[in-house]
Amino acid sequence: MTPLLSIYIPTFNRANMLKSAIFSLIPQIKKTGDLVELIISDNYSTDHTQQVVEWGKQHIPIRYFKNPRNMGFTYNLIKPISENALGEFGWIIGDDDIVIETAVNVILNIIRSNETFDYFFVNNVSMEYNNQTGELTTAKDFPEWTTVICDDLTNQSVKYWEEIITFSKIEALFSSMVQHIFRLSKWRENTHIISDQEIYQAEKTPFYSFSTTFPHSCIIAKMMIGKPAFYIGAPQIIQLGGHQEWDSLWGALLIAQVLELSDYFEELGAIKKYIDMYRNLIFRASSRIFYNLWTTPDSPGREYVSIKSLVWRYWKYPRFWEMVFSIPASIMKKQISQIFTNS
Repeated sequence: MTPLLSIYIPTFNRANMLKSAIFSLIPQIKKTGDLVELIISDNYSTDHTQQVVEWGKQHIPIRYFKNPRNMGFTYNLIKPISENALGEFGWIIGDDDIVIETAVNVILNIIRSNETFDYFFVNNVSMEYNNQTGELTTAKDFPEWTTVICDDLTNQSVKYWEEIITFSKIEALFSSMVQHIFRLSKWRENTHIISDQEIYQAEKTPFYSFSTTFPHSCIIAKMMIGKPAFYIGAPQIIQLGGHQEWDSLWGALLIAQVLELSDYFEELGAIKKYIDMYRNLIFRASSRIFYNLWTTPDSPGREYVSIKSLVWRYWKYPRFWEMVFSIPASIMKKQISQIFTNS
């Protein structure tokens, strides 16, 4: 029987957190029979990841793949699910995320009731939490949620995928993996937009480009912009943050690469008013980040941010200038001078 849903976890050297992610899925997958498969792709971990997977296999079937070397984040996110998933739909979750107790059943019922849709947006909770002790973390450890990504908690269809931007006041919506459930046949039709050369380059140079930092977002945008989608309003997963290897770079990536992602959405034909809203959320959230980048020596990620490029692309946005003029006048004067000197 073909599974309805393939849940895919790419992982690397986070065995303790992976165990909690698997633990959150065990009782749910047990109840689904053949409707759900769990796939784990190990990007050549050197910790006890394989032992954790073997522990999980004592409770539920797990299809486990281990790369012959560390192939880079971009490869491990795109290739194994494209090549190995058997389900009609795919859901990529982080090895550090916790699936809420009833989520799998809720999602299956929604998919079956809305079978014409190729895409389902999954609202989620974002929590700062770093557990390296090896103790199991469950949803019950978070009785209060500090950040629900989207304000609208109702299930509904939208005429255009990009309309979902209006449901959130959080910058960088769509950049997270866990927010997307997608028809795998459509996903495979569009993975070519991330070339093998880009994937190879990203293996050598992490955060090589916006498309290799957010490959899932690019593929899904190519699939879905201008097309109807289904929005699942009640949060179904707790996304844990505060321990990722790119945490110190996030501000710079937000200003540089998430804005580039918005440009890509616009190139694909996304409705302009939604893209303007998306960008303004980023500008509003980034004044302090922008200030720190340009006033702190050796600020992480500063090499990703070009004021010249930003000015040429976003000068029409008043909120952009609010962000830019957060930095001292002496720095701003120098940067503006360089823009016109080198143009």
